[in-house]
Amino acid sequence: MKQVLRAAAWIVGEYSGIVSKISHDVDNVEGAEDGDEEDKGFWIEGPVEGYIRSKWRAQPLHSMVVASLMHPRATNLPPHVQMYYMQAAMKVFVRASEDCPEEQLVEIVSTLRSRFSVFLQVGVTPLNGNVSLPGT
Repeated sequence: MKQVLRAAAWIVGEYSGIVSKISHDVDNVEGAEDGDEEDKGFWIEGPVEGYIRSKWRAQPLHSMVVASLMHPRATNLPPHVQMYYMQAAMKVFVRASEDCPEEQLVEIVSTLRSRFSVFLQVGVTPLNGNVSLPGT
């Protein structure tokens, strides 16, 4: 299970641009008419067939993703998984700094400030020898 969570955190960080697309409704479903307002928005593949409109549109997704990645319960995960969570949170923050209004950035910075200390108390840093970096 911990390897799946590590991989999921990596995916979230690596593809953080998708968070912006969903939150800002920049993608249209293929074949939608340019003038058809009903078809505009971010659409995702449905569970059976067809597409459904994302319910996450116009939400502060960057803040929500960072808060989820930096949740205090994540400190129960092994240190090498926590490292991926912290890295993904920083990648989402960098993307947010390009795409989000200042109010949302303030919220993200506040979350990072308060929750990084929780992770650091556990001792998760690649510099202190508790975690080996991938490939080393």
